[in-house]
Amino acid sequence: MPSQFQLQKAFAFVSTQLVSSGSILRVLIVWLICLVSLRIDNLNDFDFRFQMRGDRSPAKDIVIIELTPSDLRHFNTTEVQDLMLLNSSSDINDNYYWNPHLWSSLLVELLKQQPKTIVITLDLVKQALTDSMNVGLLSNPKVTWVYSSDLDPLGLEKKRLLDVLNIQFEKDGVVRRVLSPVRGEPARYINFQGAESRFFKVTYNQLINNEWPLEFFKDKIIVIGGFTNSDYEYITPMGSYGRSALVAQLIENKYHSQWIKSWSFWPQSLVIFVLICLIYFSTLFLPRNLSITVTIAALFIVLIVNIYLFDIHHFWFPMATTSLCVFLGWLIGYTVLVSNIEKKNFQLEQQNETRTQLELMKTNFISLISHDLKNPLAKIQSVVARNLATSAEGAIAQDLVSIQKYSEELDHYIRSILNIARVESQNIKLNIVPSDLNQLIEASIIALRPLASDKNIKIETELAPLFLIEIDPILIKEALINIIENAIKYSANNTLIIVRTSETNEHIITEVIDQGIGISEVELQKVGQKFFRSEMVPENIKGSGLGFFLVKYFIELHAGSVNVESTLNKGTTVRIKLPNS
Repeated sequence: MPSQFQLQKAFAFVSTQLVSSGSILRVLIVWLICLVSLRIDNLNDFDFRFQMRGDRSPAKDIVIIELTPSDLRHFNTTEVQDLMLLNSSSDINDNYYWNPHLWSSLLVELLKQQPKTIVITLDLVKQALTDSMNVGLLSNPKVTWVYSSDLDPLGLEKKRLLDVLNIQFEKDGVVRRVLSPVRGEPARYINFQGAESRFFKVTYNQLINNEWPLEFFKDKIIVIGGFTNSDYEYITPMGSYGRSALVAQLIENKYHSQWIKSWSFWPQSLVIFVLICLIYFSTLFLPRNLSITVTIAALFIVLIVNIYLFDIHHFWFPMATTSLCVFLGWLIGYTVLVSNIEKKNFQLEQQNETRTQLELMKTNFISLISHDLKNPLAKIQSVVARNLATSAEGAIAQDLVSIQKYSEELDHYIRSILNIARVESQNIKLNIVPSDLNQLIEASIIALRPLASDKNIKIETELAPLFLIEIDPILIKEALINIIENAIKYSANNTLIIVRTSETNEHIITEVIDQGIGISEVELQKVGQKFFRSEMVPENIKGSGLGFFLVKYFIELHAGSVNVESTLNKGTTVRIKLPNS
């Protein structure tokens, strides 16, 4: 679990990134684009969801009886003939179908089959409703009116489903919603289950002629309408609907509670804003491949969840705008990410150029200083050696020996500084030649014999016969001298140092084993770091902390390795492995 401090630090980092990169402004711009899309394409997206879903199963509990002009032809009455003659030159309206004999035969036949309810969608005038022949039939509890523009003296007003046909036309003329019967509630979206053809239709003549089996209409909702010229077709997301088919669809929604539910504009906007933030910031702070995966997964989830909610739970959320916000969130985030990467790359290039110039200046400076120091130092050493060889005696001779010792230490430091400068500038080129490692070891020991003799330290060698190997003899000899010199410096008087070589199929191994002060386990991890010196080293033992750093670098330059094993106050073993090739 991250600590409170870590959480605060992470939050501060994210906050800084948001402010500095203008992320909030970018998110708001993407959000505004999506809000415009939500306003413009909201209804089209709604239509597309129905078109993508296609037709559902045919309506099993709703039957449409649609009256046509031909249904009146067998009623050979003056009234019917006059109506037909009158309407031959005008629009066919609802009242065209009012005939007492037609309605009597129709309702009687239907009521005999015990339907759940009979819904009449025609707008009939008061004179028709008050016809004495039909009062009883029209006031039957199973007969319900959907649409009537006239006062109802029979009390049928209470039985009307005015809320069902209280449709709301959109600006494009498409019917998508009906107004709620409760004041203050938003309009309800119609859940279209397919094209008009999914409703089963029966003609009046088929019904009267008993072309359908008995009990066909039992427990069904029967919708009765007429073919009229005026106000007959409604444009819907699933194509043209006649009035009777539209009423049938609305009644199906009402009885099965299938109205499409949806949030209002601003809750939708809030969800889109949150989704934009998630996608945008995942792009900024997650690895690129992971952010792409998250974005694709988000699009897939949006699609699946939208389909599931729409088809199963009758809940609609604009899919096109939601997908747009996911894409734009990723696109803007990716653009910002690429821009930041390019900016960082440019800064790194500038830093690298500056660093290169500084390294060059440092190298030149060190080389200049070292050169200017080496010349007078060599002269001092020459004068000291000449005086020691001639007339120096007593205290003067001792002083000269001290000067010689200190000059040798200074020369060693200068060479170390020069090597470090070469390492850091990567200006070391290997001069690979076949070399005898045992000879290099013996030469190194000979060069360090005087230092060992001063402390009465014995150096023994256990050198196995070796083949020549491809190495830079100068660098390897310098590494060997540093290791053996350290063994002498950090060993007590009258102790033993063993230098051993061996060979395997892959490596030539050199071991330098001393009986010195050793290194603690904590400090052992720091061996090889630049300027590291153990706290256990006495003050009288001088050192720069650069020797073993150079050893490690020179050996690794040859694709070798250096390993140090040590026990405090018992001694240290340095093991070098060089490729046997």
